[in-house]
Amino acid sequence: MPQYFLSFTAAGSLMKSECSLIVERFIDLRCWEKVADEIIEQNLLQSRTKNTAKRIGSELIKRLKKLSEEELGFYGVANYNDQGYLLWLAICRCYRFLGELAAELLHERFVTLQISLNHEDYNYFFTQKAALNEKLANLSERTQSTLRQSAFKIMRDAELLTRENLILPAMMSKELARLLAHGDVQEFLYFPIFNADVAQLIQ
Repeated sequence: MPQYFLSFTAAGSLMKSECSLIVERFIDLRCWEKVADEIIEQNLLQSRTKNTAKRIGSELIKRLKKLSEEELGFYGVANYNDQGYLLWLAICRCYRFLGELAAELLHERFVTLQISLNHEDYNYFFTQKAALNEKLANLSERTQSTLRQSAFKIMRDAELLTRENLILPAMMSKELARLLAHGDVQEFLYFPIFNADVAQLIQ
């Protein structure tokens, strides 16, 4: 049975500005534990309570740990879109459910020339996954709604969906594409992008 961690709803969005601050502090400190301490002690994320700072900070660090040091270094000099794509990549690596959503639904619809990804598409995807996973099958309707809301919010924040749920092609730079090509090329499936475009970017 696939193991799905669904704590991405704790942050509920991409939180790019907060992640940028955390990456900056990691590059300075080179220690995730020290960054976590600063998030709480210095209230880096401007949270209302220490418990909130700890919960959100922990979740964001968990995502960012999925990026290599080379990827984190590139994040610091990357353009706005590439930063969003890197955070989306980290999220897909961190949460299997969203990684499968990206590859099996977002990417697949894009390359088959489907222009949108709506709630009905997501619900069908979720139903298929729930049929094979007891944890998903036992989620309340409210929790299912929260998962869907968070997933769509994150995709919009990453500039992969419009507010009208139209799929936006990933316009990543050559630098980012070549960086990703050094790792698992299957991770390009997390993005709405054609194989021919990937080949052109990394040549």
